[in-house]
Amino acid sequence: MHIVLKKVENTITVCNVFYGHNLSVVQNWVNDYLVEYSNGLKTTPVQKYEKEVEYYVTDNCVYKRYKTLNKGYVYNNYTTHKDNLLSLTILPFDGHIDFVPENNSLLSNINEEINNRVLKQLDKESLLQILQKVNKLTKSKAKFTSTEYTGIIMEVIRDFKKELYSSIAKKLKRFGKKPQALDLSKILLNCKLEAKSKCE
Repeated sequence: MHIVLKKVENTITVCNVFYGHNLSVVQNWVNDYLVEYSNGLKTTPVQKYEKEVEYYVTDNCVYKRYKTLNKGYVYNNYTTHKDNLLSLTILPFDGHIDFVPENNSLLSNINEEINNRVLKQLDKESLLQILQKVNKLTKSKAKFTSTEYTGIIMEVIRDFKKELYSSIAKKLKRFGKKPQALDLSKILLNCKLEAKSKCE
């Protein structure tokens, strides 16, 4: 699995997640993404003080090179600038883990399938948080059996869901307590008393 992180100015976000071990597919996607991004920038209007604006892609980054006029001299002097507008980073996942082959039991196969289904339903940010926690836990050993690795992922998912639900519960508490259910016996008693008073 590979995670592509996008950095614009000082903000880092998850751009895409690739399942599989083929790095060339990921690199091709990154190159296409950067070329499309730079081509889109070429259609934007140029600032008044900028001259010879050029957008180019190198080392998984989109750069903008331009010249600005330094006023106040007898002969106009230009200064060349180079700005990094966007950079993409490819993070490989589980490359350092050695799997020990073993005969999987039915239970571990079921657990693995459950983990796969839960991970497929998560958004990119949640998936990144889970993978970072799994990375921390897997650094304790060099070799893992598939059952141990499945167990680690199950534990991380369980903890993540628990934290998520507790944060949601804390947010809901701010809106106050739930209204109590109506007591029908009190309502009926009030109706009887009202009917009795009308009859008298």
